[in-house]
Amino acid sequence: SNPRWEATLINARIRKQWWKGSGLKVGVIGPNVDLTYRADYLGAGPQTLKDVADGKHPFAQVLKDA
Repeated sequence: SNPRWEATLINARIRKQWWKGSGLKVGVIGPNVDLTYRADYLGAGPQTLKDVADGKHPFAQVLKDA
């Protein structure tokens, strides 16, 4: 899904935090779309989501440290 079109309020809040230079890290699972802010593309399939949830994906540490 693309939050620019499907969740505009959430997208605006993410972009605002990113623009402030807050160090916000954004990970994307799904289609690699232009979000207008920096985001780490993690993968497109359900296995990526499972790996993040199980702590096997490198981005899992980012979530753990948040």
